[in-house]
Amino acid sequence: MSFSTLKKEEEKSQSITLPVLLDGLSELVEWETFGGLLGVPIRDIDRIKAENSSIHSMVLHLLDYLVNHVKDLSWKKVIKALEKIPKEKDLAEKLSKIHLQPQVVDSPQKIISLKDKEEFALEFNGITMKFAKLVFNIKKTLKNEADFDDVLSFATTLQVISNPPPMNIRELFDCLQPHYCFIRYKILEVIVFEFIKKTMEKDMEKYREAQMNWLESTTIKEFKEAVEKAASTEAVDPSPNQCLIVLRLEGEWLKVALNNLFKLLEYLFGKESSILTRLRIKEGSVLVCLFASQSAILTLLTLSSKRYKELAFLGILSIQFGNILLSVSSLLCQCTYFTFEIVLILELILIKNMKLM
Repeated sequence: MSFSTLKKEEEKSQSITLPVLLDGLSELVEWETFGGLLGVPIRDIDRIKAENSSIHSMVLHLLDYLVNHVKDLSWKKVIKALEKIPKEKDLAEKLSKIHLQPQVVDSPQKIISLKDKEEFALEFNGITMKFAKLVFNIKKTLKNEADFDDVLSFATTLQVISNPPPMNIRELFDCLQPHYCFIRYKILEVIVFEFIKKTMEKDMEKYREAQMNWLESTTIKEFKEAVEKAASTEAVDPSPNQCLIVLRLEGEWLKVALNNLFKLLEYLFGKESSILTRLRIKEGSVLVCLFASQSAILTLLTLSSKRYKELAFLGILSIQFGNILLSVSSLLCQCTYFTFEIVLILELILIKNMKLM
């Protein structure tokens, strides 16, 4: 097969169908000007206008004409025509981002260049700075609106206060710090809800939205590299009343988005997964390191034990709770392989469980 034949086959495969074109141009208003720029004769534009009473019908018939009569119709031609119409420039920009951006085909993992690594590091710094600002505002609001003794008494019931007891909000947050991070901050949410919910509601929601966008757009591998690039100095050793939890994962987990990793944690540990903090990814197998309160370890171990037969099918070789190791049979692991389909199955399981609650 010659190069010219290959090129023709490629152009044919990329031809625009009417449903696809209608989906992209459903917001088109200046349809007459648009049609003229793409070579539609004025008599056909007048005919479409006379035979149809609504703009939607006119646009539909114009697009049908384009698909059947305009030679080599492409998104490049469509967008070029839209760019010449002042009122349609926003639509042109929107379609350009969808159809003219370079794409990586058949590759679920992003290709990471040096520039991309820099960008990930900046994004990581950005989300951690937003969290630092949120924590600062929580401290400030608690100091101004809440009674410190009440906050301390409440925090003490959460079993996170060590001796000697803190004397002010700053010292209180020093005690709380090992129990929250920019990804998991359940303990802060509980305190905010109890004392300053109304004042902090918008700030909490704003950060939650930014965090979710970041989690959905960042893979585990990108997170690992971003942390390394940012040279985070956060301690990785547990405080006296915390325990290290390590999940050893195999297969395609480095390509999975962070939000799906947290879906896995929720599947294993239920609502208790919200107390896990200070995520770290290590070399070799995908070693997911997290911290939890010593008092919660038995509950977490019990919950994950109920999923023991499913661990290998989820790409989990072992879960370690301090000195306690929950390991999957090596024979079972040899017969199973983690795939992206597992993530979809996991999501369906979660949705099913939610409906049953």
